[in-house]
Amino acid sequence: MRKVFVIGAGMMLLAGCGASTPTSSPTTTAAADGATSSVSSTPVATHDATATTPATATATATVPARVSALPLGKEHSFAGRDGVQARVTAFSINQNAPSVAKPQNGGHWASADVQYCLDAVPARFIDTLSWSSWALLDSTYGRYPASSSTYEGMPLPRYPNGSAPIAVGECARGSIVFVVPSGVTVAAVRYAPSDTDPVSWAP
Repeated sequence: MRKVFVIGAGMMLLAGCGASTPTSSPTTTAAADGATSSVSSTPVATHDATATTPATATATATVPARVSALPLGKEHSFAGRDGVQARVTAFSINQNAPSVAKPQNGGHWASADVQYCLDAVPARFIDTLSWSSWALLDSTYGRYPASSSTYEGMPLPRYPNGSAPIAVGECARGSIVFVVPSGVTVAAVRYAPSDTDPVSWAP
């Protein structure tokens, strides 16, 4: 989540909620997993890739003992140190998210269906959302950040990423994809913005 503070005719960008650099129009970037990706604010991405079947993870995961996790679907309300008041929810985890292409550096895709609702912001704040606030956890504290890659066949709609601002009273829901090593099963979804304490959800 990113906030912009407007002073007079200018705007000052404040870092918040672990946001990555936003884009106002579709761009092609080199993803962290080595794939060339198209990150777009539109719900449909195109990529010329050969269709493959995602790897299958069969292990049963448990949440690390010292991680206090909410049940999936449980809404979490928070008041950020920057004055933002919002609610976040992780609804589900897909251990093997569909895609026309596998991660280029190995592993398989996983995804999480998440939602963010904005309740209040300080005067002249503008709030946008980011994938970088979200991560997946495994049972041994392994943490897997959101991938910047998008391919055809991935779950839709996508959660917004540095796109149009979200207004007070609005909610945004969608899927975020992650690269998980082969043999690893996801145990929890983690939301960790920079202006409030992290929260996790588990099945």
